[in-house]
Amino acid sequence: GMSLASLKGSQDEVTGIANYFDQDVFLDRRATKNQFLQLMEDYDLLHIASHGIIDHAEPMNSRIIFSDSSNDSLAASELYAYEMYDHKLSAKLAVLSACDTGGGKAMKGEGLVGLAHGFIYAGCQSIVSSMWGTEDKTTQELMNSFYGELSDGKETGAALRSAKLSLLERIETEKTHPYFWAGFT
Repeated sequence: GMSLASLKGSQDEVTGIANYFDQDVFLDRRATKNQFLQLMEDYDLLHIASHGIIDHAEPMNSRIIFSDSSNDSLAASELYAYEMYDHKLSAKLAVLSACDTGGGKAMKGEGLVGLAHGFIYAGCQSIVSSMWGTEDKTTQELMNSFYGELSDGKETGAALRSAKLSLLERIETEKTHPYFWAGFT
């Protein structure tokens, strides 16, 4: 698999996941848009833990923010949903664990729909993403559990369900509210 991260919690998330699979991890300045576009076709599992900007009015303008290794414009670090239509993926699964930095707007429950569609169109067989911005620590725990279930041979949907149930057994009561875990589909 291939993982990218820029947030502190995201770094812990992807390094934790790396324990389950023999995978390449790209952190900080190595987690660039160009690096992702050059290498994404070579992997059957993609995990992106980063910031995301959701555009509800134009879902194809939703985007993932990568590290910017150059001094170029934002275009060098933002991967738009529509850009995925120009690429081919062989990935069986892409996990878009992006925190929504759009902020302010009422969430319509569509979340990363534009990005998910872009990845599916590019050939990815299955997508796990969140329908709303999530809390870093809970997401990290959920993803760690999810990949544990996947590595045990569970199918994606069953692995996600099991991960949610085990998370609910372990976390503090105030984090059992669906806001913290139910957004991942």
